[in-house]
Amino acid sequence: MNSGTIGAHVRHVVEHYQSLLLDADTIDYDNRSRNTAIETQPAMAINSLNSIIFELQKLIADKAVDVLCSTNTAPQTNPTTSSLRRELVFVHSHTTHHMAIIRILALSMMLPISMNFGKAASTQKFEHNVQS
Repeated sequence: MNSGTIGAHVRHVVEHYQSLLLDADTIDYDNRSRNTAIETQPAMAINSLNSIIFELQKLIADKAVDVLCSTNTAPQTNPTTSSLRRELVFVHSHTTHHMAIIRILALSMMLPISMNFGKAASTQKFEHNVQS
């Protein structure tokens, strides 16, 4: 399907959360580690996800942050002012998008996967309300 492997999408999501959780004043989504072990070694991916869950549970306060995230191929990326809370929303949405791709890849390989995996919470709420 030429859209990467399931492991590559998991790695991409993990590294976005890792960038967010570095507890720095600047979140740099461009300079991720791109650790291929996360995409090829399930135990490494699971450990990384568990670490992310642990770090997310420790968050207690919002704060202002600068964000670096390329939106074009220009060599220099200018920082954008944001907040930790807003970036959590972004990374969650970004994760949902990658989960949808993972779902398509899993289905193409005949792997069992939930119908709601990769479906936005707003879509799930809408569908629930329509069916009620």
